[in-house]
Amino acid sequence: MYNIFKMFKNIFKKDELIIEEYQPIMPEDLNIIQPNIILEDLIFCPPEKEGKPYILIMDDFEGMVQLVKDELQRVQCCNIREDYNIILSMGQYAAFKVERFLKEPNRTIDIAILDITLGGVIDGVEYDGVDIAIMLKTHNPNCVIKFLTGHALNKHNPEIFKFIEKFENFFKVPMTETKYITFKEKKIEMYKHIINKNGNRVAAMGDLLQEYVDLQKAPKD
Repeated sequence: MYNIFKMFKNIFKKDELIIEEYQPIMPEDLNIIQPNIILEDLIFCPPEKEGKPYILIMDDFEGMVQLVKDELQRVQCCNIREDYNIILSMGQYAAFKVERFLKEPNRTIDIAILDITLGGVIDGVEYDGVDIAIMLKTHNPNCVIKFLTGHALNKHNPEIFKFIEKFENFFKVPMTETKYITFKEKKIEMYKHIINKNGNRVAAMGDLLQEYVDLQKAPKD
């Protein structure tokens, strides 16, 4: 009986040692350096033009931002270089740069092309493109937005489902809603709220700008 008691005593003592050895590290014990988000991280191109509407292109991948900017300037329905301000926000903290921009006095975004999946965490907060869309619409209800994504827009796709659900809960319309537009005299079907990275991006951006122009012409309540 003594040997059995001694055996269990040793087991419990061993467990206690294991628990002490693997005590969890608390967040306050970590010396995490938070990034300093400054407005200079946002790029205006060409230089900012007073009184002109603002187009935002946001993606965590710099190469994609530059590509979309170049394609945007190929749109034929208006003179992008003369009639609009283009703002580029890129990198893993792209969403936080946009948030900071909106907090500045007299700043607003009129048109936005947003990547959905981003990354970057500050003080436990992580934004995605839908979060920024909600932020933009709250700040300016007339902001016209499209999401830039290469994900399959399927609610059975776990990578995209949470974004679709968040979008539809706020905007009260299907994220995968489609419509027909005419591009180079051809009628094509495309997503109303999405620019497919693998699709005709120039046509989709032309449709986005036309939607904004039509909105400006509509009678105001």
